[in-house]
Amino acid sequence: MNKILLYCSFFLMLSFGAAAQNQPAPEAPILQGIKIAFITKQLSLTSEEAQKFWPLYNDFSDKAKSLRKGQDVDELAFEEKMLDERKKLKVELAKVLGSENRANKALGIDREFNRVLKKELDNRRAMRERLETHADRQQKIENHVDKQQQKIENRMDKQQNKIEKHGGPKN
Repeated sequence: MNKILLYCSFFLMLSFGAAAQNQPAPEAPILQGIKIAFITKQLSLTSEEAQKFWPLYNDFSDKAKSLRKGQDVDELAFEEKMLDERKKLKVELAKVLGSENRANKALGIDREFNRVLKKELDNRRAMRERLETHADRQQKIENHVDKQQQKIENRMDKQQNKIEKHGGPKN
């Protein structure tokens, strides 16, 4: 079953990638593929459901983008139009997904994806900062070791010079 979902997700990523070639891609293709896989997994979409779900989802996304472009005129009108579109989408999704619960989950899936994505980015940022801090500490330690090694070499050179100056060791 998991293999089927994986193959369906991959197929959908390829088909959406081909369809999106004539449109400017607002998100990186890798991120878009991750989002498709995330949504497919979270909603447990079958291949039949996915074939019906993605056109609805993409149409809604396109409508939402166009509404956002004109939102600066009237905030309340924008929210009303978005609510109307979400209501229409919920009805259609309930038919495709077979239940109100799955339709409700689908309506909130973008927020869930963004939350998971933000958490992952925050984790990666923190890891990068820890690695940079570790690299800085490592560099300081290496610098300290180099200085200590140089001091030891200088002492050895001084001792060697004293020995040579006084005629070397006496037998």
